[in-house]
Amino acid sequence: MGKVFELYRRAAMGNGDTGTPVPRPLFMMESGALWNDDNMLRAEVTVLNYGTADGYFNVSFTGSRTITGGDRDGDVYNLSFNNPGQTFLKSGERTTVYGTASLNAIAGERGTAEVEMTLSAPGKPAQKGALEGPWQFIGIGTGD
Repeated sequence: MGKVFELYRRAAMGNGDTGTPVPRPLFMMESGALWNDDNMLRAEVTVLNYGTADGYFNVSFTGSRTITGGDRDGDVYNLSFNNPGQTFLKSGERTTVYGTASLNAIAGERGTAEVEMTLSAPGKPAQKGALEGPWQFIGIGTGD
């Protein structure tokens, strides 16, 4: 019975013959940033593959913006991000992926943006992260 158990244990680890683990990619979000320019909001996150194999991952961005001041003070609007899609990353490497969204703001508006990032990869639970930061749309002819 002990030899059968050992065979199953080795198979669960990887190679059933030798017990050698099967190489797998493992992804981790390291850092993120948020900024805006020309009525666009850009979110970024750096991802590291600290696993022993190359692999694919996805990052998606969702969020909202809140207006501060003016006639629409406190109004909240969803942001629709252009997400980067599937990304390939070699073992031991890192890359930065970006998502962009239109602020659809009126000249002179400003406020706060909140963005949630979700990293997903085959066979692993999703990882989540969040960014928050100020935004403003100066626009044309506002004197700013």
